[in-house]
Amino acid sequence: MAISADPIIVKQLQHVAKQRGFSWSTIGHCLWTFDLKVPYACETLHWILLFRADWPGYDAPVPDFIFTVDNQNDDDFNPLLGTSAADRQVQQALHRWNKSETRLTSLLNCVLASYAEWQRWQVDRLAARNTRLQFELSTISASPGVGNQLQTMLQPATADTVAKVVFVAPLQGVSLRALQPFLAHVWSQDGSFPEAALSRLQQSLAVKVTFPLSSDNSGLGGPAIQLIMPLELEGLIGHPTLPQWASSSSCMVEYFPQLATTLTEQAARMGPVALQRHALLQALGESLGWPGESDTVAARSATFQLSYDAVAYAVTVEIPLTFPQQQPSIALQAQGRAQPAPATSHSDYPWSPRWEPKEMARRMAAFIQQQVTALSRTV
Repeated sequence: MAISADPIIVKQLQHVAKQRGFSWSTIGHCLWTFDLKVPYACETLHWILLFRADWPGYDAPVPDFIFTVDNQNDDDFNPLLGTSAADRQVQQALHRWNKSETRLTSLLNCVLASYAEWQRWQVDRLAARNTRLQFELSTISASPGVGNQLQTMLQPATADTVAKVVFVAPLQGVSLRALQPFLAHVWSQDGSFPEAALSRLQQSLAVKVTFPLSSDNSGLGGPAIQLIMPLELEGLIGHPTLPQWASSSSCMVEYFPQLATTLTEQAARMGPVALQRHALLQALGESLGWPGESDTVAARSATFQLSYDAVAYAVTVEIPLTFPQQQPSIALQAQGRAQPAPATSHSDYPWSPRWEPKEMARRMAAFIQQQVTALSRTV
């Protein structure tokens, strides 16, 4: 008979995955020990959960934690011995432990808040003897709407890398309103503007800034900057070229508005282009039939099914972000054979970025019909 993990534990872990997006897996064949992947500061923390069923006074297996995994140097983090408000929340969550499926989620929320506080304490302690870091930390923490959502992390030096300080903050001041017509056409079922979708995209924007520390931890080097944006937004407008960081004068509170302006301008440029892509795919559907598969997020691809001389063909159209200056690629493949023929790709057909989407679609459909006719002679 197969042995499975305790159903109480499984329900609690499933609730964590659903509510917080943390992934988990068993470790080896041990059904009481789990590897938990916790997102924090755009990194993935690996925490081990060990459940014990023999603690007196509890009606459900109680979790214990191992925080030091993959040399994260988190062995000094112990909220059970701490005295801060966040640490006390962890201690109280364990005292109230029971078999409720929400209990582990509540405990992990408290542990993660305590961990964030501990990481901030490490960075504050370092900033006390690093004036540049102290300036960055104090100014960004005082920024309205940013400081209370700021995540910090100290990454210790290794044999191959210097120590680093990581800041992750929401990107404020970005306007994605130029995407409104596209979202209303493609993301909304009734043609109305999906306000909630736009708000979710804007609230998901963040910036990760990683400063390398000098060898004596007294100075900061030029940072590595990463714009964090939802995959659907990146597919829709592309990833912008980030502004240059002027090493002598830049700081985060001055850089973030520049980045927000850059992203706003990119959305303003790409909003009308996204509508053109959508119109092109719609017009192709009128000529080739409704696509069997299509990109309903960014309108950048579609696969149509054609038939010629009793042979089925799959026609896949991929639209680059550089459209309409760069034309879409067209891939054709005969189907229904034991050994499918390799797809043939085309991107050298007649094209002008000045054509209207309906004219683009008419020319593309004519070219596709020519290629299918030619391909049928070889099948």
